[in-house]
Amino acid sequence: MNKIKIMLVMFSILFGVRGIAEQVNVVINPCHGGKDPGALHNQLKEKDVNLQVALLLQQELKKENITSALTRSEDTYVSLDDRVDFSNSLKPDLFISIQCNAVVSKATTTRGIEITMHPKEKGSPFCRTINTMMEKIGKQVADMGIPNRGVNFKDLYVIRNINSPAIMVGIEYITNPVAATLLETKQLEFAKILSEAIVDLIRK
Repeated sequence: MNKIKIMLVMFSILFGVRGIAEQVNVVINPCHGGKDPGALHNQLKEKDVNLQVALLLQQELKKENITSALTRSEDTYVSLDDRVDFSNSLKPDLFISIQCNAVVSKATTTRGIEITMHPKEKGSPFCRTINTMMEKIGKQVADMGIPNRGVNFKDLYVIRNINSPAIMVGIEYITNPVAATLLETKQLEFAKILSEAIVDLIRK
């Protein structure tokens, strides 16, 4: 039995699946982990940055009485299917993946924060809400010199198969040296900005 399935069994025993599903507002998905390091640039491992921001985000949401669950809480490998199954079992109000972007061909120039949604969401009320959310995030990260790359659409496996409203946030480009410094030193700031945006979205 894999780790995610063990966690689900434990949740069922301790709380009952229905009880857990009702109390989880957000599933936070730190991309990569374990044998999958993600992008490796500027002495950083993407999997580590993703996890630290996710853990801090969970703490910030807790301060606002927003309950959340992590698809991984340590440096372990979790398959895409298990991430999807875990979230779908909890039926959260929002599923948010945390990742660092990377582009080797323009490593020294490409920067910015962006949100990715599935193409099926184009023109939907949820899409309009996320565009508003991105505008607010963009204003906040501007203080750190981070460009707002807006909302884009990609047919990614996880956000395609999540039954709840789902987004992926690329918090910066790990391939850019300046951005990499922020990814290493401003993780709490990223978490606070995302927390404020999520609180606004859920309590709207």
